[in-house]
Amino acid sequence: MKASELTQRQALRTIDGVSFPVIQRIGDNHLVDMTVFEDGLIEAPELMDLAMFEADVRKGRIGTAIPEGETLRLGQAGLLDLEQGDWTLTPDALIERVYGLLAELTPGVDNLVDLQGSATHVVDGQLNWKQTRTRSAPWREAEPDSDSDRHPGRWLWSFERGTEGFDLVQLVLFGGGALSVSGRGGRRFVSLEDFAGDVGKGRYGFPREGDRVTIRGLGAATCSYAAPGPCSGEALIGELRECGRELRGEPTSFHVCRVAADAYWADPTDENLATLRRTYEEVPPHLRRYCGDMDEKDIPIRKVLYGDSMV
Repeated sequence: MKASELTQRQALRTIDGVSFPVIQRIGDNHLVDMTVFEDGLIEAPELMDLAMFEADVRKGRIGTAIPEGETLRLGQAGLLDLEQGDWTLTPDALIERVYGLLAELTPGVDNLVDLQGSATHVVDGQLNWKQTRTRSAPWREAEPDSDSDRHPGRWLWSFERGTEGFDLVQLVLFGGGALSVSGRGGRRFVSLEDFAGDVGKGRYGFPREGDRVTIRGLGAATCSYAAPGPCSGEALIGELRECGRELRGEPTSFHVCRVAADAYWADPTDENLATLRRTYEEVPPHLRRYCGDMDEKDIPIRKVLYGDSMV
C-alpha cells in the first residue's frame, strides 16, 4: 500500500485566546502582550502551562510593576525609564485574572494542557517542543461576503495623548483594512488614513521626560527618560502600511526595491537608476536595511545613490 494511493488528510485546530500587557523580566523589563489560550497554555512570549506561569509570576519573571527608576522596553516603539510608579496589579491579582479569563474561554476549566514543567523534552538526544504551534496572531470576524471567517492582524505598541499624560495603546491592523486602537479608553476602530491624520495632529506620539504614562491593567508612572524607537512617530505609519501590504499578500516596499536593485545591477542605465532611487526612498527609513542581503544590507544601494560619503 502506497501513501500516494490513499486519501490525504490534515488536522487543523484553531486555538482561541485573549491577550493583555504584562512585564517580562529578562535582564531588563520588557512589555509583552501575554496570551491566555483556551487549552490552558500561556504565551508570554514563551509557551508555558498554568503551573509554569504561576511559578514565573512568583519568581518575578513575569511581573506587574517596574522597580523605581528602571527601564521598560517596548520593542520597536522605544524605551522608558519610569519612576513614581502607582502599580495597581499584584502578582496574586494577575494569577486570578488569568484563571478568570480561562473560565470564560473554557467553561469548567478542564482538559487543560499540562507540559509537566517544561515546554521541551529530549527524544533520541534531540531537543523537541512538546507543543508545536506558531506564534499567535490577532484576528477579527470577517464580513459575511468574505472568503474567510476571520481577518488576521498585526499589532504594535503606541501612545495616545490624554488629559493626564500618555496612555499606552495597542494598534492592530487587520487584513480587511480596519485598525483597532485599544487602551485605557476601551477599543475602537478607525481607518489607517484617519489614524495617520491624528498622528500628524499630535494625538499619538511618544512620551517625554516628566510625562505621566498609564498602562491599562497595570498602573501608571512618571517618565524620567524616553528614547523613541525606530517604529514611532511618522515611522509608525510606514510600518502599518507595510503590514497592510503583507496582510493583503502584496509585495512590501522593500521587496519592490530589491527587484529594482536587481534590475539596476543587471543593467545600470539612468532609467533603472531613477527607478531604484524612487523605490528605495519609498521604503520607510527603519526598513531600508532589508533592501539588500543579510551581510551588506542596503549599503550598496546607498553608495550608488548618494556616494561613499553617505554610507
